[in-house]
Amino acid sequence: VMLSKLKLKRITSLNRCINADIIALKTNNLYSAVNILITRGGIMQGGSNFALEDASLSDADALTAFIVQYYSAHEIPEEIITSEYCEKELLENFFLENFEKKVDVVFAKQGVRKKLLEMAEKNAEEYLSKSIDKIKHKDDMTKNACARMKEILGLSRYPKRMECYDISNISGVDKVGSMVVFSDGEPDRMSYRRFKIKTVEGANDFASLQEVLRRRLSKLGTEEESRFPKPDLIIIDGGKGQLRFAYETLQRLGLEHKIAIVGLAKRIEEVYFPHDPLPYYIDRNSEALKVLMHIRDEAHRFGITFHRKKRSLAFIRSELESIPTLGPRSVSYTHLTLPT
Repeated sequence: VMLSKLKLKRITSLNRCINADIIALKTNNLYSAVNILITRGGIMQGGSNFALEDASLSDADALTAFIVQYYSAHEIPEEIITSEYCEKELLENFFLENFEKKVDVVFAKQGVRKKLLEMAEKNAEEYLSKSIDKIKHKDDMTKNACARMKEILGLSRYPKRMECYDISNISGVDKVGSMVVFSDGEPDRMSYRRFKIKTVEGANDFASLQEVLRRRLSKLGTEEESRFPKPDLIIIDGGKGQLRFAYETLQRLGLEHKIAIVGLAKRIEEVYFPHDPLPYYIDRNSEALKVLMHIRDEAHRFGITFHRKKRSLAFIRSELESIPTLGPRSVSYTHLTLPT
């Protein structure tokens, strides 16, 4: 480590004119890692490592996409030193058009820039080797779990977008429906939604669930579908009863053959299908079941959080209104003196 630091000092101390970020990508054809070294006035300011998990992109596309995303939130240098498979012209135009800044994308082939790039490449390679196990574990818990779920549940397509619904209420008061969304097995919290139940009287969770599903799924085929795309799989928190009412809603909307739906009962985590009265049991150690349990528990947590907040606000409002001087009447001021 000390020798590396001495080598780094020796490289940078000779080149006071370099104000550049050095960016290197290393891949094993399944996973990739990027290292960035930041140099200002020939002095190394620091470095960062990033793991890239989209194996569908070529090295050039992956590095170009990473650079565009990275500099949307970081300081833009005068120069980017990288390897020659990067999209040089596209990136230089990107900085000019979006930030009105001229950035030279340099392909380092010799000299000090080449040495800096080699250092970044070595860092990226070391980070990749250390990160592979973590990345594989994450994939096993998310994308691979979803692929396995497709097989286990006999789904016609990979469940990229999954939605789960939960109804919470206390004695039929302040009924709340919650919808959570998972994408590739991970929470997509920006897509979560809450619904205040509008048409159901009393503590009728089945009818409340139907209302929520009807309101959400009626957005399909409208201009709102871009914000609420069709789910690949709907998970209902509950067993045969809840699933039957939810499936009836799909039938009324003509979606029973377009969207897969299952129920997940909490007692022993059994899965129910619309046309099968008997439950299906997934191996308790299966990552696919863990994803189903995660989204079900997340829907319950999300609904309860909103429910408690709503009730707390109602309590505070009623307490304030009970104070004579802070009641619902409007207050007017007949005389007001301002300081001179």
